[in-house]
Amino acid sequence: MNERKWTLTVILLIALGIGIYNLINCINKRWMQTVSFKNCTENYYYSTQWPGMEGDEDHAAKGRLARCLCQSYLQKPDTAISRKIMEIYNSDGRRILFNTSHNKNYNKLDSIIKYRKMAFDTLALYD
Repeated sequence: MNERKWTLTVILLIALGIGIYNLINCINKRWMQTVSFKNCTENYYYSTQWPGMEGDEDHAAKGRLARCLCQSYLQKPDTAISRKIMEIYNSDGRRILFNTSHNKNYNKLDSIIKYRKMAFDTLALYD
């Protein structure tokens, strides 16, 4: 009975060691990146662990930055912030096109700010 306890203990220690080793390898493959403008700053981890994910973390972080900039613009309108919002919106290949046919006083920035959750996607999907 004593031998079984020692065998079980050794197997559990080996499994724990393998788990800690894999965790350390996963943490080492991530790098902290920062995207900021004016009073909005977004931190995210860029990882090379998943091939084919180039730019998805960056895209999600820019979306979160744009949402923060929209909130900041609503509190205090600023032309530099509006330019940055439009720059992020136009640089996104998956941008939403707003229907402007029934609005004579259409302002694209106002629509983007109004529908900011839809316009700036903040998801990075991992398989």
